[in-house]
Amino acid sequence: MAEVHPGSELASIFAGADVGLALFGADMALLACNSLYRTLCGYLTTEAATGRTLQELMRITFHRQNVPEEEIEPRIDRIVKGLEPGASYTFRYASPSAQVVEVRRRCLKNGAIVETVRQVEGQAPEIDLNAQFEMIAEKSRSR
Repeated sequence: MAEVHPGSELASIFAGADVGLALFGADMALLACNSLYRTLCGYLTTEAATGRTLQELMRITFHRQNVPEEEIEPRIDRIVKGLEPGASYTFRYASPSAQVVEVRRRCLKNGAIVETVRQVEGQAPEIDLNAQFEMIAEKSRSR
């Protein structure tokens, strides 16, 4: 899958989306994302740049959430193993931008990954990412 070129129809779709939107290739490298995606996830433009991998973005998020260093790679490995073609899941977390967001991550049949992110209204209780990622991994295993 090719990179999304500025001025293309696909670039217009990304720019006009009312949710944060990101597209990763089958190699998990970021092909494109809109500014709302960066804002909601709390990424700088240089962090969520074309070519960055989904794993790199997860590391940034986990570091900002003060996840112990020894837990980061095992978490990323579990998440990546669950991303089989056709798999889809949704989770919520308090992003580094201090907003509670809902992320829907979907792996297409060709291996590309689409993420949509939207802000969740109101205050959410403390969110346990460990429990959420374990639940995602369990759902993936049961398929």
